[in-house]
Amino acid sequence: MRSAIRCLMLLAIAWWSCPSGWAEAEVPSPPPEAESALPPDQVDETATPVLPVASRGRLHQVNELLQREDFDTAEKMLRGLMAEHPEVLPIQQILSSVLIKQRRYDELTMLFEQQLADHPENFQVLNNFAWYLATATEPERRDARRALALAQDAVLIAPGSYHVWSTLAEAHYLNGNFDRAMRAMRQCLDLATRMQAGPEAIATYQQQLQKMQEAAVVMSLLE
Repeated sequence: MRSAIRCLMLLAIAWWSCPSGWAEAEVPSPPPEAESALPPDQVDETATPVLPVASRGRLHQVNELLQREDFDTAEKMLRGLMAEHPEVLPIQQILSSVLIKQRRYDELTMLFEQQLADHPENFQVLNNFAWYLATATEPERRDARRALALAQDAVLIAPGSYHVWSTLAEAHYLNGNFDRAMRAMRQCLDLATRMQAGPEAIATYQQQLQKMQEAAVVMSLLE
């Protein structure tokens, strides 16, 4: 989780320094078994203005605080930045990772709901929320039906992103739709390979597919 937060920070800082944004900037999804992990952490909100230099400096300070695991101070700074720049979605994404690290799932759910209300057609918001609902560490926080609906919406909006296919596969897996899960996962792997996602991401997706294949075999034996 620490490395995922660091990747988020580096991407966000670099992206906010460039007026055009990083339409293709992506961080590989963490393993399915990761603690309530957020998969894409993509920075793709091209309508967002560039942060002022002073705000970017504070974001660098947040990065240093996160490396020291001073989450309380980092959260205070992030919430201050959110108040000043409520339209900048990546700040909220970083805060999401902090809340996950602290296991503050009620607040995390509220943050996701607010993001969804503010950005109902942003595939990253849909995808992150769907992944959380499909993989939350505490089973009672999972919502199989809603995770699937959100993941399907994300795929319809951004079918060229391999991250959304990974999330759709996980949502189908949670719903017991193992054949559909495997088809979605193969699509994810195909896109990830063609887009040169990197060996670590490919290995993660292969493990995800293997989990689904094993579940399908077990289910066939029980039928």
